[in-house]
Amino acid sequence: MEVRQAHLAPRFIICHAATGESIPIEKGPGDPAIGATINKEGLLKVRATRVGADTFLSQVIRLVEHAQGSKVPIQEFADWLTAKFVPAVILISLASFAMWLLFGEQFANTMIVVLLIAVVVTVAILR
Repeated sequence: MEVRQAHLAPRFIICHAATGESIPIEKGPGDPAIGATINKEGLLKVRATRVGADTFLSQVIRLVEHAQGSKVPIQEFADWLTAKFVPAVILISLASFAMWLLFGEQFANTMIVVLLIAVVVTVAILR
């Protein structure tokens, strides 16, 4: 939108619904304005310069949809690592517990260290 005429120009409008700005912004004839702004007093005539898919709100919605539909590379790596690492840790912990029950504490402690080293090496190789 574009301000065409402001009674007692310039006018202060509040745009916090669209921009988050809490302080009223001064607008005069010819200045751009965003839909969903609040004119606190007086008359403000505006002309719609963009409609439909070209509006500010449509652009925000399009950007949010795009951001929600895509993953950053680090997120993809974290998802992949979680899918592999968590089951591996659970299996190792169950195996360690079973070894401790079957063979005693000393053998289980040795195997825990060996398995810990194996996990670290595996993660380093898979990176």
